[in-house]
Amino acid sequence: FEMTKIEGFRQKALPGLVGEAVRLPLRALATEDAFFSALAYRQELDALAYRQAVKEGLFMQPVEFAARRAELVSSPTEAMMEKARANAASQTFNTPLDTPFGRGIMQAANANVMTKMIAMFVRTPMRIIGYAGERSPLGLLGDEARANLSGVNGKIAQDTEAAKILLGSAVMATAASYAGQGLLTGSGPRTAEQKAVNFLLGVPPFSMKIGDYYYGYQRMGGPFGMLMGTAADAQHLFEVEASEKE
Repeated sequence: FEMTKIEGFRQKALPGLVGEAVRLPLRALATEDAFFSALAYRQELDALAYRQAVKEGLFMQPVEFAARRAELVSSPTEAMMEKARANAASQTFNTPLDTPFGRGIMQAANANVMTKMIAMFVRTPMRIIGYAGERSPLGLLGDEARANLSGVNGKIAQDTEAAKILLGSAVMATAASYAGQGLLTGSGPRTAEQKAVNFLLGVPPFSMKIGDYYYGYQRMGGPFGMLMGTAADAQHLFEVEASEKE
């Protein structure tokens, strides 16, 4: 694949064993990135091969269907490989920041040697935020999302876009419900006094209560943890405003 989490950064500033030890975390991250990219690539390739075999009218012919599907997976077209690469980049948060704002951020990060050291970690967090937004009601604001939902880009794109937004919205609705029952926390109170009270009560931020214990969810599922936290905060603000009106 063209890019990994380390953004193709290969300069070895520290030679020898010390340098290898320093670079070990980045190498591990790149290995993990390549592993999940390969999974996402093959996942999309299998789906495309399946759809193509169905389009060719082979679904009711199991032997021919399986053979055609295997043929397409082993010898995919350029269009299939392009879509599979795009899916791999999306699922591993490696999609290029192709908006003016995103390009500006990356240009600023690559401005000098010092900022280049952190540039490798810029795109992934921004893509995670975008990934979460695309799977929330805010996704309806995107031009591509609206085009997909209108059916302009085909039935598959329409169904996929609807599923993305509905799934994310369902996660947020469930999280808000749990937050209203005191089973889910967001970023927590705004004042230092209230934060201190929560600390003494053993109520940590971004956590889910299961039984008598709280378990952090912020790192669970990446974007979905972000959606849960946003919904919990929204529910908290709603309750605060409701109590103030009373």
